[in-house]
Amino acid sequence: MILNSNTSLQQGEKLKPVLTSELSYELIDYYGPTECAVFATFKKVKDINGRYVSSIGRPIANAQAYILGENNELLPVGAVGELHIGGNLLAQGYLNNEELTTSKFINSPFRENEKLYRTGDLARWKPDGDIEFLGRIDNQVKVRGFRVELGEIERCLARLEGIQEAAVITKDHGSNKYIVAFIIIKPGEKADAAWVRQQLKEELPGYMIPAQIINVDKIPLTANGKTDTHLLKEWADKEAKELISTEPPTNETERIIADIWAEELERPVINMTDNFFDIGGNSLLVAIVATALNSRLDTKIYMRDIYQFPVLRQLADELIIRAKEAREAIPKEDVEPYVALQQDVYLAPGTVFAGGFDPKQLEKPKTIFLTGVTGFVGIHLLQELLDTTSADIYCLVRAQDEFHAVEKIDRCYKQYHIDRKEEQKPRIIPVIGDLSLPLLGLSEEEFKKLAGVLDLIYHSGSSVNFIEPYSYMKAPNVEGLREIIKLAGAERTKCLALLSTISVYSWGHVFTGKKVMLESDDIEQNIMSVSKDIGYVRSKYVMEAIADLAAKEGLPLITYRLGYAMCHSETGASAPYQWWSGLVKNCVEFKSYPLLTELREGLITVDYMTQSMAHITKNKDAVGKKFNLIAKPETNLTLENFFGLLKKYYPFTLEGLPYKEWRKQWEDDRKNRLYPLTSLFKDNMHEGLSTVELYQNTYVWDCSNVMKFLEGSGIEEPIFDKKMLDLYLKYLGILK
Repeated sequence: MILNSNTSLQQGEKLKPVLTSELSYELIDYYGPTECAVFATFKKVKDINGRYVSSIGRPIANAQAYILGENNELLPVGAVGELHIGGNLLAQGYLNNEELTTSKFINSPFRENEKLYRTGDLARWKPDGDIEFLGRIDNQVKVRGFRVELGEIERCLARLEGIQEAAVITKDHGSNKYIVAFIIIKPGEKADAAWVRQQLKEELPGYMIPAQIINVDKIPLTANGKTDTHLLKEWADKEAKELISTEPPTNETERIIADIWAEELERPVINMTDNFFDIGGNSLLVAIVATALNSRLDTKIYMRDIYQFPVLRQLADELIIRAKEAREAIPKEDVEPYVALQQDVYLAPGTVFAGGFDPKQLEKPKTIFLTGVTGFVGIHLLQELLDTTSADIYCLVRAQDEFHAVEKIDRCYKQYHIDRKEEQKPRIIPVIGDLSLPLLGLSEEEFKKLAGVLDLIYHSGSSVNFIEPYSYMKAPNVEGLREIIKLAGAERTKCLALLSTISVYSWGHVFTGKKVMLESDDIEQNIMSVSKDIGYVRSKYVMEAIADLAAKEGLPLITYRLGYAMCHSETGASAPYQWWSGLVKNCVEFKSYPLLTELREGLITVDYMTQSMAHITKNKDAVGKKFNLIAKPETNLTLENFFGLLKKYYPFTLEGLPYKEWRKQWEDDRKNRLYPLTSLFKDNMHEGLSTVELYQNTYVWDCSNVMKFLEGSGIEEPIFDKKMLDLYLKYLGILK
């Protein structure tokens, strides 16, 4: 509707991305369901720096907007919830439909004698006070057991350079669904499916990456202006039928791999040069594909093979060579020649230590650089540093821009139930970058400027994955640390507080014969076991060795070896990507646990870790020392101790079973939560034993330095009592 030559109003279907700099009139976007008369919010549409910004604006004068959670509670800025509309513009209800009226027009929790209309739309407040419309609640679907909001995928696609517009649907594939994306490429731009998937991986989890990406000239609309999903499904079917393999299999091994990939990745055509991860593969599917290949090929396939040989033809060639060798009674061990690990211990070219380190930078830092802020430990460390220092915290975040970086941080606060303090928000300064890139993805000028203002660096960032090989972990972990050390030395030398892991000791007791490992003991004595341990442990070992080398060259270094951050002692929050929570859920579900002798994970709480680090780092005498952040030897829980506590405090039936008998309950169930981590429990790492089995009878870890430096601080080692376990099990959904 054109009001005059300078103004245009848009109402109806969600406004598609548009650059107003190309319009000769002012465009106003109105939002409002029929139940709110004509409209309830408005926004003058204006692109910023040539980029369309999605928003439905703010409520009009006689309307109120609320974004509420599942319990009708007000949600903070950035949190996603259902949009509710209030005010005197609301209809009284639905004629002759009392039931629907009652469900949609609810009593306002905030104003007496007023109603709110539940729109069924997902939205969130933006920092500038506008509302971002995110799509319909009923546009949420389940894909491989995960709840997916299709609108979120559409928004990520629309933000990519080169993409003008996008629409996302799901298609049925047997009992499962898969995601199909339709994109319109801007004139003169290029964006192939592999590039689009790679960009989406920066923002979305693997299960939300579309299996099929189709270029179209336009997104079809129905007669009432809504996206025509039925026609899109027809287009997807037509596209699938017309696809032919340009590089068909040339032998039986290639054919079998192609068949399995096509089935599991839900793709009609597979080419021999396809990369598993570029065509929809992810870590959740690696175990499924590896198991399927093992059942159909007469050779042993490891999960790491999919990572090391992601291109189909490369994988086939490797398996053909392997098949020519006689199958061994005990499968070949997974081993990284320890010499290769030692050869990776060096500093990045151009690393210098400028000098000028002042211990006061530790006691009263004005600026702190923190990596890994969106991880479980990192986000809690951020809050601890905000509470215990007055420093501005520069946070390295991999994101498109500052807005989405802040959004990621906000999401972590909400996920882990961390209380936000409004007055602290201005002290959180996002730095858009990437650990796996030279100079952390910054320009030389940005890197130099950052190096000049920092007083202290906490390096918490690492890729945490228990099945990826060392070669995959090397870029973000090993190369990333080299860049962090370069940052610590540049302009003026800053102390590096490195967050390592207690796992750098590995299962070294098998080779050293020792029972106790001191904080000051050289970890190199464990290199034989490290070279056979999982890729993550290998990378963390190399990281610590590189940091020690830098310390010899002049870097002030404090090393924290973290145990397993099981939960937060006051919220029960835990990290979903760690394996222990999955183990606990499995054991409760199957009413049994594995009889593994003296298996220690270094169970501790995340708040004990972060409080300890923040306190110890302020002490200049900590420089040059190592700190094992775990429980004292006499209170360090073993696996059997932990499940003993569950049996003591709760009416769970939990029977201790021989390890392989316990594993047999779930190892063939591809839907089981531990299935993607099968290699931890099954692959031969040393003399026929898996990683989990090898950690039996492991070292007793010393933590004398921690105890000494915490004296008088009031920071006490947590006790895993019923109160804490209640919180933990409720967070996991085991207790109601």
